[in-house]
Amino acid sequence: MPALVFDVIHKPSHSNILAAQTMAPVAPHALNLPATMPRVSQLNLTIPGLPWQVRVTSTTNPLHAITNLDVIESVYSSLRVPVSRREWEALGHNSKSQLRITDAYGKRCAQTRDWENGVRRCDFLLGRTILVGIESKADGSHELIFTK
Repeated sequence: MPALVFDVIHKPSHSNILAAQTMAPVAPHALNLPATMPRVSQLNLTIPGLPWQVRVTSTTNPLHAITNLDVIESVYSSLRVPVSRREWEALGHNSKSQLRITDAYGKRCAQTRDWENGVRRCDFLLGRTILVGIESKADGSHELIFTK
């Protein structure tokens, strides 16, 4: 069971970062706790099936441990980056991937009313936008875990 859940299509706030067991907002002090044990001052996170990494650093001091809020804010900002024309074209004109991403874009924009800003990296998650955790791999890498 994840400790918290966050839908990455919405800007992080104390009201939409929720405790998984109660689905109530997480207490602000819990968001400022270290995100990892042992504590680290930076972290590179991969997203299964996507080419982009999320680099997390401390927002308060580069030498301090990253917090849960640092992770959430870094994931949000990384996934809000517009997809470049080159990245879009690399999928193939009218490919199954482009069609599925276009569908995810439409569903996201129906919720957020963000039509004018184009396809974002979060649309490549194909609707699996609920961040539920980080999985540490045997090779030392760290992977973001998303669900619908």
